[in-house]
Amino acid sequence: MSAVINRSMADFERLSAALPGQELPWLAALRRNGLQRFRTEGFPTPRDDAWRHTNLMGLAGKTFEPVAAGIDDVAIDMTRLLPCDDLPRLVFVDGHYVAALSRLPTLSEGVRIDSLATLLREEPAALESMLDGIPAEPLGFAALNTAFMSDGLCLRLAAGATLAQPLYVVHVARAGDRPAATHLRHLIQAGRGARATVIEHYLGETGAEALVSAMTRCDLADGAAVEHYRLNEQEAGAYLFAATHVHQARDSRYTGHGVHAGGRIARSELHAFLEGPGAECVANGLYLGDDRQTVDNYVSIEHLAPDCASRQLFRGVLDGRSRGVFNGKVTVAREAQHTDAQQMNNNLLLSADAEADSRPQLTINADDVKCSHGSTVGQIDADALFYLRTRGLGEADARAMLVRAFAEKVLARMGEERIRQRIGEIVDARLGARAGA
Repeated sequence: MSAVINRSMADFERLSAALPGQELPWLAALRRNGLQRFRTEGFPTPRDDAWRHTNLMGLAGKTFEPVAAGIDDVAIDMTRLLPCDDLPRLVFVDGHYVAALSRLPTLSEGVRIDSLATLLREEPAALESMLDGIPAEPLGFAALNTAFMSDGLCLRLAAGATLAQPLYVVHVARAGDRPAATHLRHLIQAGRGARATVIEHYLGETGAEALVSAMTRCDLADGAAVEHYRLNEQEAGAYLFAATHVHQARDSRYTGHGVHAGGRIARSELHAFLEGPGAECVANGLYLGDDRQTVDNYVSIEHLAPDCASRQLFRGVLDGRSRGVFNGKVTVAREAQHTDAQQMNNNLLLSADAEADSRPQLTINADDVKCSHGSTVGQIDADALFYLRTRGLGEADARAMLVRAFAEKVLARMGEERIRQRIGEIVDARLGARAGA
């Protein structure tokens, strides 16, 4: 990996002057610190416990170059977007906000939506407290993202404010002469009692090769509620590494839905800190693997206050020679009495060569809690398949029906009906034919 690190250092020296906000001393120092951390740590390896099942050696022989800003006149295939023409929309292409493709109608009082690059030019003081610091874990992507972050969503809601409609945030990786590296930083700040729904959608043009890192920080004040979707439909030559860090105050609620149906390697992380009594965190995940894809889900929920609850449900459908990983951790602090935490991971293998690695974990330091975890790995039930066939269904249709029913338990937890329907269509398109093979 030393060649990748050296290239990143050279890219930074070449591009740092053009990065948004680089003229700000505090941000320039933050970027330099991130670069130094990446130089020291590099990319994670299977020797890092949190990455033990995901091998990144395939990145060693690839060159991903950051894309400079200045692409306002770019065109993308809008037919691949979700059916959300009536929603406020931000579009990022190769890591940069494109105003011509975006749509921000008049917003209700107390709601601010900006791109990171714009806010760094116009109101940088508002960002300093939300951008400082890199996660303590030895995760090279967080450090690299801090060094090169170019743009992203900044959503700020005042106390009592409500985002009337879901906010649709699209990232598109273009197919170019060279593989591209893009580094997005999303910031969501919800004041006391605020409400919002945010949908992140990652796409790639046909044949696009890209390294996409996306870090989201979400701060929820007392009683705030955020529902957060992440849908990955990257191309087969893409690598997506997305992490969300959530800090929750008293009686707040964070609900995260992750659906991964694309990319060569997709890593999704959730780090949630339940810091106030009565906070609740819900994490749902559906991952679809085929060919030689790797989909890695890492969830860490820390119960730091009493009377908090967390729920995790992740389901994987794996075909070909794909690999699905679930690494879920729940940590209950000594002060976090009356914690209620549930964790479940189920995997359905559609081929003999597919692999599922599941590692649910509980660390409990309190004595009055209700915690559970579980994991299953299996194939399509032969008796259920036989039953459907006796009712007149062909084998392909019967298998597809069982696969869809397996995924439906996660889809049913999604609050946005049209998003749920669209993701159901993706499940059908990706798995229907393969389930009948």
